[in-house]
Amino acid sequence: MQIQFYKARGHDRTLEPKDLVRLRITSDSLLWINATPAAFGKLTLPKAIDAGAATCRLKDFGVRVHETFFCVAIPVLSTRNAEKTELLNLIVGQDWLCSIGEGRAIDFEEMVRHEANDTTKGNLTGTTLAAALVAEHFSRVHDRIHAINREIDRLEESVLTSRERTNTLQVMAVLRRQVSRLRELVDAYRAVIHALTRPDFLPDMAPDDKVHLEHLQAGYERLEDEVARLRDTVVASFELYATRVAQDTNRLLRTLTFFTIGIGVIGALAGIFGMNFETPLFKEGHSGFLIATVVMGAVLVGTAIVAIRSYRKP
Repeated sequence: MQIQFYKARGHDRTLEPKDLVRLRITSDSLLWINATPAAFGKLTLPKAIDAGAATCRLKDFGVRVHETFFCVAIPVLSTRNAEKTELLNLIVGQDWLCSIGEGRAIDFEEMVRHEANDTTKGNLTGTTLAAALVAEHFSRVHDRIHAINREIDRLEESVLTSRERTNTLQVMAVLRRQVSRLRELVDAYRAVIHALTRPDFLPDMAPDDKVHLEHLQAGYERLEDEVARLRDTVVASFELYATRVAQDTNRLLRTLTFFTIGIGVIGALAGIFGMNFETPLFKEGHSGFLIATVVMGAVLVGTAIVAIRSYRKP
């Protein structure tokens, strides 16, 4: 659990749960409570926070507006399973924000660690900080996209150099499934972002808050474009692999053709020597047999050399 209290003129503090009872939240301050559902349920919230906020948690992604605050629920990437998501609930007031979730949904330690001891975050509103937290999760999706892109680059390099150490199709199937999960995640953001940026959403919202939400929408659109490009990249990788397989098949068929010609020549020679014509070569006996065997072996070796060179030739 993290409880941060920001003042406009600095003197930011990390509070304990017991400090909330007598805490005064003013227009030049901002309270941020970051906790799991179990821990949040045990808190005694300050009087400035509406009593309904304690139970305002959505079970699915969306937006719900109350008289003095609103709730936002978005799916976020899970730390336990790359193919599953967790739900982050944001309860947003004018000068306070409660972020509730499990695991990575509320893991903002890196974000807090980089802050100076005294900031001016007290000038922010709960809406602005909520937009920052959502943008942080957008950034994590970008990181996942970049990780998948790096994996695709390694895969394509191995395909082009014919040095696959794993089942390429299996790896592509895993990447395709991960991209599909990211698309589902980003699609789930669409309804939330659309609700937050509608003209009739909190008409009396401060202009600065509306600007931050518009920036959040722009970030979402960039994220959506990146996921679409990522899907195209995975499809292109499969096409590259299919081209490589087709090329290998052509090389193999060319090699087999040379082997077939060689075996055909040997078969023709064997057929000739099997004829009962009276020729001097057929009367050579043991030496004639050796000559025929050497000739057939030479044809076979020559054919094998030509076939192998043909296969190695790109």
